[in-house]
Amino acid sequence: AHIGFFDDYKWDEDQSTVLGADLVVGLEYTFPTAPFSIGLDYKPAFNFIGDSHVWADGIALNLRFNIN
Repeated sequence: AHIGFFDDYKWDEDQSTVLGADLVVGLEYTFPTAPFSIGLDYKPAFNFIGDSHVWADGIALNLRFNIN
């Protein structure tokens, strides 16, 4: 879930409060002979209140150093 407050003063006098939901899903691969893993996450979001907008382009690629 998320809540946001913003003032778009650069373009107009619009102020808004938004409330919405997020979903995070991902894939991760751990290299068997190296202390690294690589992953890909996808995070779509939707506002229920305020600016009803869907963000379907939230993607992240990550590289992690694993400590055992």
